Amino acid sequence: MENIDQIAKIVDHSDFSFPLVTFNTSNLQVYCFNEKLRDFQQLRFIDTENFAKNDMPRFFKTVYIPDDKFFIIGGLELQTSQSSAKAYIIDEKGKLSLS
Repeated sequence: MENIDQIAKIVDHSDFSFPLVTFNTSNLQVYCFNEKLRDFQQLRFIDTENFAKNDMPRFFKTVYIPDDKFFIIGGLELQTSQSSAKAYIIDEKGKLSLS
């Protein structure tokens, strides 16, 4: 419950082992900060099921999981304003899958 409680809170991500990543939550786009360029670059991910285009909720929350994985939960269903009960994972290889 403590982890779930932290999802909507702004937390200090200054730990150097965490990647600096931002999500566009209205349509799934992922950006990672490139230290050399001092700018964010869009990351490509593997979406063989077309979840990002056809199924992803809008305004979702993300949680970083150690080993470079992200858990995507909540938000609003794509076609309605109902809360989404779906959960997704972007794994360490960049593959998006339904959890």
